[in-house]
Amino acid sequence: MCAWFPNWPIQLRVGLRPELSHRALVLFVEAPRGLFVVACSDLAMIWGVRPGMPLAEARGLSTGVRGEVSSATGLVTELYEPATDRAALQVLALQCQTYSPLVALEESETPDSLLLDITGCDCHFGGEESLARQLWNDFSASRYHTRIAIADTVGAAWAMAHFGVEAKRPVAVIPAGQHSSTLRPLPVAGLRLSPRILETLHKLDLRVIGQLEKLPRSTLPSRFGKELLRRLDQAWGTVHELITPERLQEPLSAVWNFDEAIKDRRTLELVAQELLNKILAQLNPRQAGIRELRCDLRGTVDALTLTLRLLQSSLDQKHLWDLLRLEWDRREAAFRRSPPAAPRCFTDGMTSVRLEVSETAPLKIRQTTLFDLEPGQKEAVAFQHFVERLSSRLGSQSVVRPQPMPDAQPEYACEYPAWSASTVSLTPAIEEAWQAPLVRTRPFRLLAIPEPLRVLASAPAGIPHRIWWTDQQFQIVRAWGPERIETGWWREADIRRDYYRVETDHGHHLWIFRCLLTSHWFVHGTFE
Repeated sequence: MCAWFPNWPIQLRVGLRPELSHRALVLFVEAPRGLFVVACSDLAMIWGVRPGMPLAEARGLSTGVRGEVSSATGLVTELYEPATDRAALQVLALQCQTYSPLVALEESETPDSLLLDITGCDCHFGGEESLARQLWNDFSASRYHTRIAIADTVGAAWAMAHFGVEAKRPVAVIPAGQHSSTLRPLPVAGLRLSPRILETLHKLDLRVIGQLEKLPRSTLPSRFGKELLRRLDQAWGTVHELITPERLQEPLSAVWNFDEAIKDRRTLELVAQELLNKILAQLNPRQAGIRELRCDLRGTVDALTLTLRLLQSSLDQKHLWDLLRLEWDRREAAFRRSPPAAPRCFTDGMTSVRLEVSETAPLKIRQTTLFDLEPGQKEAVAFQHFVERLSSRLGSQSVVRPQPMPDAQPEYACEYPAWSASTVSLTPAIEEAWQAPLVRTRPFRLLAIPEPLRVLASAPAGIPHRIWWTDQQFQIVRAWGPERIETGWWREADIRRDYYRVETDHGHHLWIFRCLLTSHWFVHGTFE
C-alpha cells in the first residue's frame, strides 16, 4: 500500500500552523544563482507562482495580483528544510505501524509517500479497502490530504497513488493479478524515473507505460539505461523490491553503578564524561546530535536529575560537558544555600550515574570551506553557545525571549518562553509578526501594570493638556490617536480603552489611555 501526501512540504507547514491555510505560502531554496521556489500553496499557484521560478519573480506576481502586499494577505515566504519534512514523515511512518509492522519512506531524496507492507494485515480491518479507508480517515482527522492505493507490487501501488487516484475518490484497490492492465494507461512518470530519462522519453513521444511494453526489451538498457528496465520489472513484479521500514529508536542511555557510595565530585565527573563519550560514539553513525540530555545521579535514598536542553543538536563533547558541569554547579549551589532541602545524595554520596538522550535531531550540515566560517555564521554559533551556557548557569526559565501573540489586549500581546524551548533564531512567523505595522506602533517599554495618571483636559473625553506622572508635571505638546481597544469578554472583565501616543515638553514619548468604563487615565508604556 502506498500513501501519497501531495505537496507534502506545504501540507506539513499548514498542519503545524493552521493560520497559513488561507495564505499564499512559498518555500524557497538558496542556489548558486539565487533564491528559487521549491513548493507553493494552491493560492500561490493561482497567482501564477510555480516551483522552479526565482523568488523575486514570485514576489512580483503576488504584488501584481494584490496591488500592495500587506502583512495579512501578502506572500508568505519560508526557507525550505528537507530534513524537517523527512523527520515529520518518519513520525507518521511510526504512527502507521498500527496498520502494518513494516512501514517505510519511499526511496527518494525528498520523500512524500509512505509504503506499507500489508501482507496478512487486511484481515484485522475487514479487508484491504476497509484498511485503506481507515488509514485515510486517520490522516484526514490530522488535516492531511492523502491518496492511497493498494496493489501487488510497490511500483504499481506508487504509480496508482500518484497518477491513478483522483481527489474525489482518494482510495483505490487494484485486484490481485490486474496491476499490469492498470499500469499500462498511466504516465511513464509513474515508474519513478529520473528527470533525465523522463525528458528523453517525452522527446520520443513515449507518454504512457503501455508504450514501453511494446518496445524490444533488449534495446531498453542501451537506449535509456538500466534504471528504466529495473523500474519496469519492479512494477510488473518480475523483480522483487525491498523496503526499509522505519524502526522506533530506543532511547540512548549509559549507566555506571558503584559498589559503594561515592562522595568525590572529581570521580563522579570522570564517570559522567566516560558515559557521555559512549553515547556520542553511538550517535555518530546515525548522523544525529543531542538535543536534550538527562543525567540522573542516584544516592542511597534521594536522587538528583540534571537536564540539558540545546538550541540545536550537537555532538561536541567539550561543549556538552561544559553545559552539564554548569548545570551541576547551579543545582549544587542552590542546595548549599538551603541545606534542609538538600537531597541525601549530596551528603551521603552517589551510588550510580546514568546519562540518557531523551531527544535527538539531525545535525545541521554546513558546507566545507577552505577558510573559517563566514562572519554571520560565527556570530550565530557564538550566540547559540552563549544562550545555552546562560540557560545552564541560571536555569532555562531565567533566559527568555519575547514572542508576539495574536491578542488585541496589550498585556497579553507578548509572551516570554524560554530560549531552550525554541530554535536559536526567530521563526519566520515571529519575524513577520514583529515587522507588522501594528507592532511597530507599540512602545519599546510596556509596563506590566498600567500606572494611574492625574490629567488636566478641556473636556472629559478630550486629550489632556497636562499630566502628573512619577511626581512630576508634564505639558502635552503633541498627541496621536485615539486607538480604541475593546476586548476581554472571554476573561473576567471587559476592556474598553482609548490609547494615545503623546509627546511631553520634556521630550518624553508616552503611551497613555483612558478607560471608557471609569474615565480614568493611565500610562501603559514609553517609546524610549
